[in-house]
Amino acid sequence: MFPMAYVLRKKGYRVETPTWAYHWHKLPDIAAQLAADINVLAEATGGPVDVVSHSYGGILARSVLAHAPIRRAVLLAPPNQGAQTAQIARDLIPVHKVGWDPFAQILPGIPSELPRGSAEVGIITGGTGDRRGFNPVLDGDNDQTVRVDEARLPGVDDFVVLPVRHTFLMAHPEVQRLTVAFLREGAFPPSDAALYVD
Repeated sequence: MFPMAYVLRKKGYRVETPTWAYHWHKLPDIAAQLAADINVLAEATGGPVDVVSHSYGGILARSVLAHAPIRRAVLLAPPNQGAQTAQIARDLIPVHKVGWDPFAQILPGIPSELPRGSAEVGIITGGTGDRRGFNPVLDGDNDQTVRVDEARLPGVDDFVVLPVRHTFLMAHPEVQRLTVAFLREGAFPPSDAALYVD
């Protein structure tokens, strides 16, 4: 997220990044800690905060929307419906058989809904605009890691798909431009690069 943080700082935002090891804890514990951190930050700054997340970070952000003073959130390539790649990785690396299951929280079919809260939420994800996507192993259009349909979340304020890959999505100038615009306006502006807009 360093490229996104750099752009946001240049635009005048104060940027704070969590530093503790999320994957070693269960989602409810992580959500509780993240909500507490956001509450402290909001109190220190005198108002609600904005959140920008990537991939699994979107699941974390979604889990605290109703429990922390968040004004706007941009979720970059979040596996909101779980991820087929998590299932593939879990099958190839079956560490869950020895008691550690880091993929459990993002397997296909996980419950996904937008928690009630006042935050405005926008999603940017990647794809190619065809059924093949960047990764032909996955079913349907995808950013090489998360399928477009997995990123969708009913009830969000805006959703856009750009021709970008998952890992460096946050470094793409158009992703950065749309993110800043959403944080300012609560909607994505028109984009000539967009493949789909909901």
